[in-house]
Amino acid sequence: MQCKQAKAIALRLLARREHAVAELRAKLILRKLPNQLIDQVIQAMLDADYLSDQRYAEALIRVRSGKGYGLHYIQSILDGFNIDRQIQETAFSQVSVDWVKVAKDYCKKKPPKNKTKLACKAHLYKRGFDDTSITQYIKSDFFASDAIDVYDD
Repeated sequence: MQCKQAKAIALRLLARREHAVAELRAKLILRKLPNQLIDQVIQAMLDADYLSDQRYAEALIRVRSGKGYGLHYIQSILDGFNIDRQIQETAFSQVSVDWVKVAKDYCKKKPPKNKTKLACKAHLYKRGFDDTSITQYIKSDFFASDAIDVYDD
């Protein structure tokens, strides 16, 4: 396969949504392209600024937090695509998510079956929320106003 055809494949993938470098590489490998050609295509996409781990991280943070996922869950996805921690930190600061509000919105949409503090904590841990966000949510007025009985667990 020629470099021009491989670039066209990469551009079609990138036209749909942002990709991490590792994710695009994996998709090109699935198409059985030679490694040397994949390296050339990825470098060309980076040089043209069509591919960016920074933009991918920011987009992922926006989408996943909007769907009620917490910091740790999102970090694990970014780690899975080998996104550098420095890039992750920058992306999280650029997007600036209110994790307590995300937790509140998620619990309103999908409340825990057992409406105790312990059940709420477990519910949010499963979605990847960090201790600080969970504690702030439970100590907030949101918790009491979300019709969750506040028992001491």
